[in-house]
Amino acid sequence: MTPMFIATLVLEMAMPVGSNGTLYCLQYGKDARPMMQCTFLSIICSILTIPLVTMLCG
Repeated sequence: MTPMFIATLVLEMAMPVGSNGTLYCLQYGKDARPMMQCTFLSIICSILTIPLVTMLCG
């Protein structure tokens, strides 16, 4: 598997999971902006680090 393929899989899997936190914030009347920012950073880090680890280990 190529690193780009793995990054695409990570992004597709992380998107539904990441939206759960934002939905909970909206449901309970809390500010969703910090949650969205953390989710965004987490996804970006995953896209960068998972293919890198795969290349180093595989």
